[in-house]
Order: sequence, then structure tokens, then C-alpha cells
Amino acid sequence: MNIKDYLMHYGIPVTKFAERIGVNRNSVHGYIRGRMYPRPEVARRIVEFTRSEITLDDIYYEEI
Repeated sequence: MNIKDYLMHYGIPVTKFAERIGVNRNSVHGYIRGRMYPRPEVARRIVEFTRSEITLDDIYYEEI
């Protein structure tokens, strides 16, 4: 599952998600659009916050 789908599914605002993982909302928008990738420690927080519904593979690897 990607970040955008997760946030939409659970109705979580980008701002709240950003707060919970310790980044600003612009960073989250960058992750969603594929323009940025989170640092490894932020990626781990995403996996923890989502209880592994978003995995490291979801974050770093695109589907072909």
C-alpha cells in the first residue's frame, strides 16, 4: 500500500501524518508524488505508524 492510499483509506490528514512521523507536510507530499524518498529513520517511523501496512518495499520500490 502506498502513503496516499493509506491516508485516504483511514481518513488521516497529511498534516497529522507528517507530525506523527516527524517531518513537515511538504515532505509527505514529496513522498506521495515520488519526488522525494524518506531518510531510513523516517521510513522506519512510517512502517511503525502504519503497523506495517506500508512496508519499506512500498516506500522505496516502484511497481513495474
